[in-house]
Amino acid sequence: MPCIYRLTNEQEWCSDNDTSAPHGSVKDAGKSGENQRKERFTVSPEDRTIVCVECSQTFAFTAGEQEFYQEKGLMHEPRRCQECRTARRRERYGERQMHEGVCAECGTVARVPFVPRDDRPIYCSDCFTSRRAN
Repeated sequence: MPCIYRLTNEQEWCSDNDTSAPHGSVKDAGKSGENQRKERFTVSPEDRTIVCVECSQTFAFTAGEQEFYQEKGLMHEPRRCQECRTARRRERYGERQMHEGVCAECGTVARVPFVPRDDRPIYCSDCFTSRRAN
């Protein structure tokens, strides 16, 4: 079963290739000079319910999100719900500035996160999605 690793204090996780300890066990780090340990938690095939640390609401950590975290090498499961993550990102980076232009395919007004140039076409969300699918 795929797994993700979490860092904590004074122990290290035994790797899958380590035959000195049972698979997935945790052993003391000894004198490695590093006061951290890695705890392993597995990616479950079903959704998990997590409580947000900011708003205390529960949210689902779906199996698809868990697979995404594993593929990207992310070691910690999310601690904030999507709304709190978005609000935190806005606080940190500010609101994204959007620019308007005319869609090159259907002629409607398109909002894009970059300044449109005359030599490059822009597309509305629907046209962009349909072009990307082809």
